[in-house]
Amino acid sequence: MPNTLSPDDPNLVHATARLRRNLWVWAILFLAMAGLVYQTLGPAHLLRVAPWLAAAILLALGRQPAYLALVSIFWGLTLINLVPGSEAALGANPLAASLGSKPLEILGYAIIQAIMMVTSWNQFMFYRMLYGTQGATGLDPDSPLIPEVIPNRTDRLAWSARLLGVASLIAAISAIPLARTGGFAWAVEAGLGLSVFAIGLGLGSAYSPTRKRSRALVGILLGAVGFAICLAVNQAFGGSGS
Repeated sequence: MPNTLSPDDPNLVHATARLRRNLWVWAILFLAMAGLVYQTLGPAHLLRVAPWLAAAILLALGRQPAYLALVSIFWGLTLINLVPGSEAALGANPLAASLGSKPLEILGYAIIQAIMMVTSWNQFMFYRMLYGTQGATGLDPDSPLIPEVIPNRTDRLAWSARLLGVASLIAAISAIPLARTGGFAWAVEAGLGLSVFAIGLGLGSAYSPTRKRSRALVGILLGAVGFAICLAVNQAFGGSGS
C-alpha cells in the first residue's frame, strides 16, 4: 500500500499557494478582457462583458482547481472570434476592433489565446490532484496518495453546470421567435455566456473526483447545444454584436 501524504506536506502547501496565485492571475486577465470588451462594444452589449466579469470574480474569490477548466474553455471558445467571417455568428470581435485586424495580428491573437487555453488546461489537469487521488486510476501504483487538500466542491459545480446548461438552452431557444422582431440580441448574448459557463464548469467537474459526473456531462451537452443554437440564430439574422 502506498503511503498517504500529510495535508501539511510542504509540496502540497506550495502547490496550494501556486494554485491560488494562478487563479488570481487569470482573474486579472479576465477583468482586463471585460474592460476591453466594454470599451470596444459599449454599454449596449453588457451581456458580452458580464461573462468575463463574472468569471473574474469567481476566480478571485474561489480556489477550486475545476475553475481552471472554465478558464481554458473561455479562451478556447473565444478563438472562434478570430475565424474569418465569424462576425456574422458572434458579432464584432473586441480584439480585432481595438487592437487591429490585419492577418498577422489575428494570427498573433490566435497563438496567444491557444497558448493560454492549453496552459490553463494543463494547470487544471495538475492541480485537480489537490482534490485527492484516493481511487484515481492511471497513476503510478508506488506513488504516495494525495489527501483532499482543497475542499471538493465538484458535486455542486456539476449541479451548477446542468442548471446553467438549461438556462443557456432556454435563452437560445427564446432567441428564435425574438429574431422575427429584431430584439434577439440580448437572448443570444445571454445564451452564449451561460453556455460557456455550463461547458467549462461541466468539464471541470467531469474530469475531477465527483459523484455527479452524469450531471456535469448533461451540463456540457446542454451548453454545447445552446451555444450552437445561438451561433445559428446570429448567423441567420445578422449578428448580435455588430
